Amino acid sequence: NLPSMEDMLRSGSGGSGEREQSLAASMGADTIALLSKAQMRCGGCGSKVGQQVLTRALKQVQSFVRCNRPEVLSAGDDAAVIRPPPPPYLLVQSIDYFRSFVSDPFLFGQIAANHALSDLYAMNGEAVSALALCVLPFGPENKVEQTLIHILAGALCQLGRENCALVGGHTSEGAELAMGLSVTGAVHPDKVLRKGTELMSFASGPRAGAD
Repeated sequence: NLPSMEDMLRSGSGGSGEREQSLAASMGADTIALLSKAQMRCGGCGSKVGQQVLTRALKQVQSFVRCNRPEVLSAGDDAAVIRPPPPPYLLVQSIDYFRSFVSDPFLFGQIAANHALSDLYAMNGEAVSALALCVLPFGPENKVEQTLIHILAGALCQLGRENCALVGGHTSEGAELAMGLSVTGAVHPDKVLRKGTELMSFASGPRAGAD
């Protein structure tokens, strides 16, 4: 018989004992007990948030969607379809991801979205769309769902203020709350800025991004 999740986390078996023991300590005995009795989520993709949880959470945050970009032709499928900016405008893209440093997931969602958007604005771009990556702490299904609702609502509030559409993303479960956003925008080739507020030629190669 295969060992239970609870036994593996407590014994440190499975090839990386220190990592499992650290994970067990971060989760706590009550959470481990609940998860050890729960059905595996997402049909075998154990790290992903279940489809029912995701569907309910997305329904709950619809009231926070305050953006309707005409460039977004299709969203909510396997991938989003977005019309590229008209010539001579160029695409400008960035990505940010970090662990939560506040206890409020709604506030953290706002911070994460704002941080990602700021990189586009530093290049003098206009935000168009965003993809979100959320890692939610292990826990009971209702707790995971509530955390997802709050973090997405916070991100949507901030994106809506900047008329940027959230067109998709990915959710998984992990030891601690984390969020990242990949953002796409448009910029005129004659108005691209780099560090020091100097104009940058559109023909230049990629540069290291700011932290």
